[in-house]
Amino acid sequence: MSMGVRDRRHRDETEAERTFRNIIKDCHKNKTNFVDNQFPHSSSSLGDRFSHDVFQWFRIADIRSSSKDDDQLEWTVMSSPKPSDIEQGLLGNCWLIAALSLIVERPGILRHILLTQNVNSEGIYLVRLCHNGLWTTIIVDDFFPCYEDGTLLFTKARRRQLFIPIIEKACAKLFGSYSNLTSGQMAEALQLFTGAPCDYIHLDRSDEPIDSDIVWAKLVSCCQANLLIGASTGRHDVSKDMYDQIRINSNHAFSILATHATDKDSVRFVLVRDPHACSCYRDEYITPKVLTQLRTINNAHRSTGAFWIEWTKFLRFFSKLTISTYVNNYFDIREQAKFTRLPTDPITVFYFHVPHQRELCTYWSGSLRPGIYYIIPFSTSFWHRHEQTEELNGFTLVIHSSVQIEGLLGNEKTTFLADSLIAYVMKSCEKPQEFDNTTFYTTPKNQKLTIMVIENLSTTYHLNVDVDMSESRNIRHSRNSFVTHDCIPPQHRQIICITEWIMQPGQSGRQSFKYSRQLVKNQSESIPPVRDTTDDIHTLRPI
Repeated sequence: MSMGVRDRRHRDETEAERTFRNIIKDCHKNKTNFVDNQFPHSSSSLGDRFSHDVFQWFRIADIRSSSKDDDQLEWTVMSSPKPSDIEQGLLGNCWLIAALSLIVERPGILRHILLTQNVNSEGIYLVRLCHNGLWTTIIVDDFFPCYEDGTLLFTKARRRQLFIPIIEKACAKLFGSYSNLTSGQMAEALQLFTGAPCDYIHLDRSDEPIDSDIVWAKLVSCCQANLLIGASTGRHDVSKDMYDQIRINSNHAFSILATHATDKDSVRFVLVRDPHACSCYRDEYITPKVLTQLRTINNAHRSTGAFWIEWTKFLRFFSKLTISTYVNNYFDIREQAKFTRLPTDPITVFYFHVPHQRELCTYWSGSLRPGIYYIIPFSTSFWHRHEQTEELNGFTLVIHSSVQIEGLLGNEKTTFLADSLIAYVMKSCEKPQEFDNTTFYTTPKNQKLTIMVIENLSTTYHLNVDVDMSESRNIRHSRNSFVTHDCIPPQHRQIICITEWIMQPGQSGRQSFKYSRQLVKNQSESIPPVRDTTDDIHTLRPI
């Protein structure tokens, strides 16, 4: 059964509170402060990028503020935080900071990420993050990397607030070091903080021009729904010099705060925030009169880093919108399982029941009619691999739904997957090749995976099929052989093979094949062998 997002959160927070009290109790018993030995105060926690630099780790009580005015304030975890409080430090982690800038706009979400709300002398802080589809509570102490003068090395918050350095440290611990927080996608951070997937709108697609009216309508709708929205620069058709001319950072992550269209001439505007607060964009469309009108819509432009930009200019210089689908009254299911190691291994299947038509969104999103459905997560990447990859083949299945759904995780024979893939290939194949009593199906060329299916419609003859892919390179073959022979009985189908690309960055790949067919009276053995008794994915299936 799916669990409400709020119910799961309450369960985790209750467990976190129990953990917090137990650590406090141990600290009092041993008359010591908490020190996190799992994330030591050493160069290993800073990571390779800072391993040769000399920095010090200070406790909160010994850390100085970068502003003299702030030195007069007491440390707090949060004190009416604002996005303009965030100051990025030495790390190139704007993907994380831009997402946090969005989160800070929603104090309710922030409170459920940073579970320790008050400064404590023991130095214990708990942060709830969603990593690889599963919620986990990260425990950190109150030591932070600093310059020699005692000021924070990495991201900080004005007015002596600790929420930013604590969350950043929890993320660094989760990913192994501070250095590992450099270079990421805003969607990763939003999923880390909310547990919900993100939708994308690509604005610089060369293969398919965007419809600006449709994109505007969706953006307005998302703003009205109060969703978390990010935007990125770095278009391929805009040079760095052009970004410098308009005073907007290239290859940078921003937050979207609001949209507005003027009544008289329907000029459209977007309110954007730069978490670095170093964009100095000016727009000729934003006259003093227009600015006065925009101020009635959203006053955030007065805070650090926020600016209005006219819609056509936005489309010209921004490359992508990232929209979090997080809604706090949704339900979700989170199940762990493993991908199969062989094409003969039983597969994991998740069955679920949708009682009413509702939107359901994971990496696929859409609307499902009432009924019973099943999901088969599968990958051929682990087939015929060495055993040392065993720990890498785990996955988490996550389903988000606006209505509570019933679900069950179970195992099925590989033939269950074979029948599902055959049905998919037959449905998606654009031009099946038909011959005498023979039909050849394959997945569309734009798919990352190629599946070949051949069926024998004859009622009396067997069908010999020989496929030669020996001229291909940088592909993985599900039968571990580029030359295959199969004999398909009357009124049967078969998945001949599944191939996927395996080239590394900078490498090229090629997939080509030749095949021949012949109707014969006598049956022959498959090469490589396919045994019906082993429930191989390549097993013969009746029509």
